[in-house]
Amino acid sequence: MPGIVAKNDAGKVRLLIACTSLSKGGAERDTANIANLLDRQKFEVEIALMRMVIDYPVPEDVTIHDLGKQRIHHNFRAIWRLRKLIQSKQFDVVLSSLSTTNDLTLLTTLTMGQFPYWIARIDGDPSQLGLTEPVFIKRIIKKAMQYFTFHRANALFVNSFGSRDSALEINPGCREKLTVIYNPVNLKLIKSLSIEPSISGNKRPGGVVLITTARLEPTKEIDMVLEVFARLVESGLDLSFVICGSGSQATYLKNLAKQLGISERVVFTGFVQNPYAELANADIYVLASKREGLPNALIEAQALGLPAVVTDCRSGPGEVIEHGKTGLLVPVGDKMAMASAISRLTINPELRKQYGKAAAERAAALFDQEKLTPELEEFIASSRIST
Repeated sequence: MPGIVAKNDAGKVRLLIACTSLSKGGAERDTANIANLLDRQKFEVEIALMRMVIDYPVPEDVTIHDLGKQRIHHNFRAIWRLRKLIQSKQFDVVLSSLSTTNDLTLLTTLTMGQFPYWIARIDGDPSQLGLTEPVFIKRIIKKAMQYFTFHRANALFVNSFGSRDSALEINPGCREKLTVIYNPVNLKLIKSLSIEPSISGNKRPGGVVLITTARLEPTKEIDMVLEVFARLVESGLDLSFVICGSGSQATYLKNLAKQLGISERVVFTGFVQNPYAELANADIYVLASKREGLPNALIEAQALGLPAVVTDCRSGPGEVIEHGKTGLLVPVGDKMAMASAISRLTINPELRKQYGKAAAERAAALFDQEKLTPELEEFIASSRIST
């Protein structure tokens, strides 16, 4: 099992954060956020990326290393580069994020006699890993790699209690390794950015504004939201819908909006660096995911006082939303329930205001980085003295 290397002369923790990339995505944004948050009096931080795609800001003092994995046949190159990097820099701790990077880190540990303390971050609902993989043998390989990661890593880091419970169902023996720390959110920054001009403001047709900020991928089920939205508009509700994000389904979703006859009421912004200005100009946040870990976008919407209608997938949303107080949870895939919940908030502005106020208070109490950063720092720093 990986162990501990000597700390540096300055007494700081040498931390290497490994991730697939810093492209558009929640886990990727969390990686950049951790690098930004950690106290430089206590930590020396570097990042290793499998692909050099960087969409989120990283502090100037953080060196970013390219592991050079673009395709599956680049695995050996990436393992060799990660091994060489760890040997040359003598990191105290390696924090890997996302299953692909966890797999790479696992394989790298097998090539080294001594490895830094390894924290594997488990994102989303681990029980769902590989279920959408059409090739059976690949599903088996993914599950096996996950099992051995749980076994070999020194610590497992999850961002929701739902993810923790799912991990324990897969491997009950990893209970002592598991730590839950919610995603730290910079509430002050979000609020300051929310007053900037909205790029979608002059494109909205009016009425009550629904918004989602998400990757345009099948697991987010935005097509279901469009179908619900079309039904509500047909029923006579005055609504518009802003969709912030990019992804493989962008063209499909735009065509679907046309087919449903709602394209004039739907605004696709694409990926935006400042989604908070869009959120601040909306009335109801909507998320229809099949699965989540702990959705940052939902936390941010709640922090800005937006009531939400969200699918109650196994992990994440139910820990952000307090049903009937900050928003409404509906069963995954249930169009009728989602339509009813959106309609209820649309026709009741006082209820929206009540939920929004409670949402902002709850987000501040649970997810403010000023409260969570010390907890995260203690978790990482304590690994140096772990056995």
